[in-house]
Amino acid sequence: MRRTIRPVDAIAAHYFAALAGGETARAVEACTQAATHAQRVFAYEQSARWYERALQALDATPQTDPAPRVELLLALGEVQAAAGARDAACDVFARAAAMARELGR
Repeated sequence: MRRTIRPVDAIAAHYFAALAGGETARAVEACTQAATHAQRVFAYEQSARWYERALQALDATPQTDPAPRVELLLALGEVQAAAGARDAACDVFARAAAMARELGR
């Protein structure tokens, strides 16, 4: 069986690979789009991998607002739960909740 690489995945992989070149914001956006697309077609494990990459890209972004990280963590936990990785999802949700409390949300 031949695996087809969707354009959204190729774009995300390109920007993620180019993190060292400073395209961090684009990498976060492209990885998030790939994760969302994978989630829409019920590819939850693939979606989780893209959300994890988006979080890694966010680590490389000189950003002070923690709200995007909370949003990505919530999305990651959601797809992990849908994929059946309940323990991982609980851990991620706990991290998101702790960050949200720090933000006063």
